[in-house]
Amino acid sequence: MLVIFSSLSGAQEVPAVAINATGIAATTVDTVANTLTVHVHATGVADALAAEVDDGAAGATGTRVAALTRDDSDAGHWSTQLTAVSATDVGAFKAGDWYVNVMTAADPQGAIRGQIQLSGH
Repeated sequence: MLVIFSSLSGAQEVPAVAINATGIAATTVDTVANTLTVHVHATGVADALAAEVDDGAAGATGTRVAALTRDDSDAGHWSTQLTAVSATDVGAFKAGDWYVNVMTAADPQGAIRGQIQLSGH
């Protein structure tokens, strides 16, 4: 298993969002057990309503793979641990078609986004 780090920004959203917010996601996928663990640390989106991992190539939007839960003691930390995903989902992950998305009231489709890229790891 590998930990893949992804930078989140408004520029990666579809369409792009002009926002002074950033984030980093650490993603681990167990391709044998078909589980997903993600930790996101974001700044500038303390008003975020939700965060999730979605299935979609860079420049495209997609459907939710897994919802992330906000940390009660740190509004900028969202995570999920050992969440079951399908073999089809794992295939999309391997193809680079997953991304982390953080949504706010002002940007309900996504304020910051980061593509989860397996290539180069």
